[in-house]
Amino acid sequence: MKTVLIISYHFLDNREIGSRRANGLYKYLQSSGWKPVIITRALEDGQACHMLSDVYPVPHQHPVLKVKKLIGIPDNKGIISECSERYFPISSASAKHRVQKILIKATEFLAFPDLSSSWADAAIKKAEEVMRTQEIDVIISSFGPSACHIAGSYLSKRYSIPWVADYRDLWSDNQSYCYSFLRRYFESAYENKTVSIADHITTVSGPLARQLEQRFNAIPVTCIPNGFDEIIMKKDENLDDRLSIVYTGRIIPKLQDPEPLFKVISGLLHEGVIGRSEIVLHFYGENDAWLSGLIHKYSVQDITCLHGRVSHSESLQAQQKSQVLLLLTWNDPTQEGIVTGKIYEYFASGRPVLAIGHHPDKEVSRMLTQTDTGVQIISEEDLR
Repeated sequence: MKTVLIISYHFLDNREIGSRRANGLYKYLQSSGWKPVIITRALEDGQACHMLSDVYPVPHQHPVLKVKKLIGIPDNKGIISECSERYFPISSASAKHRVQKILIKATEFLAFPDLSSSWADAAIKKAEEVMRTQEIDVIISSFGPSACHIAGSYLSKRYSIPWVADYRDLWSDNQSYCYSFLRRYFESAYENKTVSIADHITTVSGPLARQLEQRFNAIPVTCIPNGFDEIIMKKDENLDDRLSIVYTGRIIPKLQDPEPLFKVISGLLHEGVIGRSEIVLHFYGENDAWLSGLIHKYSVQDITCLHGRVSHSESLQAQQKSQVLLLLTWNDPTQEGIVTGKIYEYFASGRPVLAIGHHPDKEVSRMLTQTDTGVQIISEEDLR
């Protein structure tokens, strides 16, 4: 049996969508004749992984993360977004975005390329310890964050081991990249230097594969879509009595927009087409002030529940009980192929999917049509 070293920062944190892909590899590569060895970040709460063999948690606390802990910012919240919420409480999404951009520009070189990069050294050290007792045949690193590719690149070059650089999201070409042109220039060059020695690149959608092919034209690129393990989905036929619309996960301001939904529902309530006792909206994930502001703007606070961040099992249960699952597509028409792992959970739930956005997303539309699981709607008229 050959051995694959998988470097995944989020492997143990099932609240992170980034953990799903690596966990799938860990589970199913074994049935294909590969022994997976995992290098991952240790969780702060000390969660043990004694049930999993060959999983090596590596502690990590960047100086900025220590500051977060000192001032009471949870590990699962960004320091920029949380500080803007605490010290510049703004309900407007556009104003909030401007404040965050100012804070980001003031701190953009505080951690380069990101807060995880200091974890790379510790991950490399742990991997080298493992390699003293086990022969590694191939390395897979899962981006993001950047530390995984940094570690994978170093280990591949140092020990002449084939390396697969897996992109769940793009790096410096990421659709939500928020730093300045100057910062992006240096980070893009750093990405090229890091990834240029990879033997193969994999990613989650065709459009992203084409972007990576253009960037790294000398390296083979393969699209390996995400998926979902139906074994862990408990089928629950007890649907909500009311028309329940459920969203799970983060909402990225400017790039994802639930406002058309609030606007249309508010209009239907005002016209008496639907009653307030007949519909409920559920949002599971980080709740920013701008989202609450939108909810109050359209007077739907009495039919909207903000649950905050919950466990993966709670999220799955909410999906199963919903009447409709909400998917917010990307509002930038140039960023095609951003297929969140959430859509596969939605498919597995068996519930109908309502995808809304400002522009058509060909990849999402193709997937919804192919699986016959839902519709994509762009105009408010069609949404009504």
